[in-house]
Amino acid sequence: MRKNLYLTGIIISMVMLGSAVFAQNTISDQKKIDDINAAIREKQATIARIDSRLVNLVDYSAGIKKATLEIDSIESEKPETETGRKLQKIEVKQKMTALNVLLKKQKTFSKYSGKKVERDALAAQIIKLEAEKNAIFQAYITDTKVPTELSPKELRMRDRGFDARHQDLNANREERIEYNSAKREDLTFRKLENNPVYGDSSGFMGIISNQYFVPVIFRFKSLDGGENKELLIGPGKIIEEKLIPGTYEVTFWNGSRQIGTPSKFTVDAVITKYDGAPCHWWAYQPRF
Repeated sequence: MRKNLYLTGIIISMVMLGSAVFAQNTISDQKKIDDINAAIREKQATIARIDSRLVNLVDYSAGIKKATLEIDSIESEKPETETGRKLQKIEVKQKMTALNVLLKKQKTFSKYSGKKVERDALAAQIIKLEAEKNAIFQAYITDTKVPTELSPKELRMRDRGFDARHQDLNANREERIEYNSAKREDLTFRKLENNPVYGDSSGFMGIISNQYFVPVIFRFKSLDGGENKELLIGPGKIIEEKLIPGTYEVTFWNGSRQIGTPSKFTVDAVITKYDGAPCHWWAYQPRF
């Protein structure tokens, strides 16, 4: 029996360590995603500025060619009278004025038509950045099927794990209280002796469920001076996480865009359930 409890304790410790590493990795990945989104927005803004110029651009080369031919044709004429020659000069001058206007407009066209190459390059860069972001998301996408039934063996192992964690909480309670901050010394932790709990000195265990079709950032903000936390959860993923006692508000983000409805909840020694699993709190982002 002692051997089984010892092995179960090792397994639980490994799971807890894995959760901590996962949380750290997701925060790092979220920083990468935020940087990629910022770069995409900057390039999109540049493309918008270029497009605003390109949409009104007109190629005047045909008009310039036509005006030049007309001027050459007028100048090739040989008026026989002084009046005819004066009228010819006036007409050429008018045609040259119109030609200069076209040449000025064509200069603007030439300047900004070259921006098409820059625009296409920026669009290609955005596609590459989107691919990098999608690769990060794909790393969190696994089989979305969540088992709803446990075998008798799995149920026994889970119950043994809960018993081992409960015994460990009681055995090391005084040591943890000395180690924890004043926040962890509040009334809820003093009630551990008389209440079944799921957690340890790092907080009470809760369940986070993302049923949305893309990865979602769960941002937990303490409303009474406790710790803040954020986790990137892949679509269809359900994980366990710990929070110290207090009142929290959770918001849901897809990259830099907030989705869903913020939710407030309290973390304490009271046991609740999520989809039949006991926990102290839970946060859920629905599929739609």
